[in-house]
Amino acid sequence: AHRLRVFQVQGKSPYLTDITGSTHVFAGETGAAAEPMGIGLYVRERDGAVFAIVSRKGGPRHGYLAQYRLTLSPDGKVDAREVRRFGAFSGHQEIEAVCADDALGYVYYADEGYGVRKYAADPDAPSPGKELGVFARQGYQGDHEGIALFATGRTTGYLISTEQVPGGSRFHVFGREGSPGKPHNHAEIAVLQGTADETDGIEAASGNFGSGFPTGVLIAMNSKARNFLLFPWPVALR
Repeated sequence: AHRLRVFQVQGKSPYLTDITGSTHVFAGETGAAAEPMGIGLYVRERDGAVFAIVSRKGGPRHGYLAQYRLTLSPDGKVDAREVRRFGAFSGHQEIEAVCADDALGYVYYADEGYGVRKYAADPDAPSPGKELGVFARQGYQGDHEGIALFATGRTTGYLISTEQVPGGSRFHVFGREGSPGKPHNHAEIAVLQGTADETDGIEAASGNFGSGFPTGVLIAMNSKARNFLLFPWPVALR
């Protein structure tokens, strides 16, 4: 059976400790519907509960993603308990990238070849299975891949969506807060041209990371060289 793996970071040690407990995912499924692909972690602010939101290689039109609450067992292992399945799927390709916004309580995922979908991240929220919005529907020639959050404040910043392109993936930037009076209407602000090849996953962080990255960094997977490329965050978008 497929499962999540959990590792503990030990300070400055270069080694990780495996603390995986009972973490099987997509119980009762077979084939592509049982194969986990992407994962996003969500920390619920009101009580600190930690959840893993997991996508898979294949799935139904409704309920494509599964959400698991992660808890620490008495023996120091991390267990995962399924709390819901949710999420619409276009049926075009697959869903891989998942990103949660802890402060605002939303989860975003990339429906490849269709767009980015938005739901409440808290399984106990009112109508948690209701789709709140869809964006990034236009301007893509490559697949919708990695998603990242670039925070400029507790509830401000940008959402970044990867357009997978051979030799030069592009990164579409959307406002995190949505539009005035329409928090689920995320308009595109900019498109950043990179040099990473056929990017899947990305990550972003704001802050001063030295002379090369004074306002933040965007990290992108680079398929051809099997490494990661780091790009300084544009000052104009800070």
